[in-house]
Amino acid sequence: MNIDADERVTFELREEIEEALKRNDCAGYKTPRKNFFGGRWIRHCGWYPDYNLRLYRKNAGGFNERAVHEAVQVDGNVGYLKNPLEHYTYRDISDYLKRMDRYSTLAAEEMFKNDRTIGSADLLLRPVFTFLKMFVLQKGFMDGYAGLILSCLYSSYTFSKYAKLWEMLKRP
Repeated sequence: MNIDADERVTFELREEIEEALKRNDCAGYKTPRKNFFGGRWIRHCGWYPDYNLRLYRKNAGGFNERAVHEAVQVDGNVGYLKNPLEHYTYRDISDYLKRMDRYSTLAAEEMFKNDRTIGSADLLLRPVFTFLKMFVLQKGFMDGYAGLILSCLYSSYTFSKYAKLWEMLKRP
């Protein structure tokens, strides 16, 4: 099982994992994640159930080679666990902003490496769509101020990522 330092396996998830391993019917299992922001569980904004492939057989898969948000890929059937992994993402807004700078740079570098171009719509509209998607479509408004703040922060991340790509493309 692959988990990050900011993730916790609950007792219920541990029991479910033990049962899944006994069955031996899947190459990997996706588990829902309960994502926390500032210690508060975020139920909307696209943050729950946030299924991730975390449990897999070593001989059936491995990590892809992305600089940001690398993920496990497996050959074979993938099952779903019902008990969530707890993910304590950002302690507070300052923590988010520090990481956003690093992650937006890595994302821009990856887009640059993949010959991604940029237009004015990327800078103008993508941040707006990010906000509308999280706050309206994914019901971030139901998480109150935390949902509003996260939607704005992710919109800002989207703008930063494309602005940094623009900057990279303008270099001689």
